[in-house]
Amino acid sequence: MGWLLLGCDRPERSPSADLRPVSEAELAVAEEHPRAALVLVESRWRMRDHVGVIALTERFLERWPDQARLYLFRGEALGRQARYDEAYEVFDRGIEAVAIQGDLQQVAVLQAARGGVLLRQGRTDAGREQLERSVQTMAAAPEHQPIQSLDSCPYMALGRIYRLEGEDQAALDVLVEGAQQVPEHPYVVIAAYQQALRMGDWVTAADLLAGAPRILGT
Repeated sequence: MGWLLLGCDRPERSPSADLRPVSEAELAVAEEHPRAALVLVESRWRMRDHVGVIALTERFLERWPDQARLYLFRGEALGRQARYDEAYEVFDRGIEAVAIQGDLQQVAVLQAARGGVLLRQGRTDAGREQLERSVQTMAAAPEHQPIQSLDSCPYMALGRIYRLEGEDQAALDVLVEGAQQVPEHPYVVIAAYQQALRMGDWVTAADLLAGAPRILGT
């Protein structure tokens, strides 16, 4: 997604030369079931059909204005079209809608996505600030309920930014926090361990390695 270059999400499929339009039958099902709508939107995203994602999410958000992932995909697709102001407006609307529900995890994911689009636009300082805000929001959540792998992205992205800027300790700190907050996603644990090794922090590396079976449930 917006943070794809930072290694947080699965790679998208290559664009299909014979990308077919969404059928009326698919739309009929999707308009009756929000989960079906999300599957349809994400499938078009994976095909890099960003124009299709924008059209579908506009349609589905009229029916389900509280679905965080619809805002997520819409904002991301707008960002890929370099329609940045529209993307930020979508993320802001989504954050407001989800915050009313009290779901801080999804607020954090939308904040992180907004930060990713800022980075794509070349607004590094603003993107970093947005990712830091996302991590703070995630930490403030009363209970952690995993949202697939997306919860780890603020930590992974921010850790990478810190490392690229030479702030190794800050990178390690945020990755260790991510390993504690989002244990369901092993990549943030691995990233924290690798950063500790890179810094020669053998104590932290050993602690992460010792805790891996507990953290990863193995």
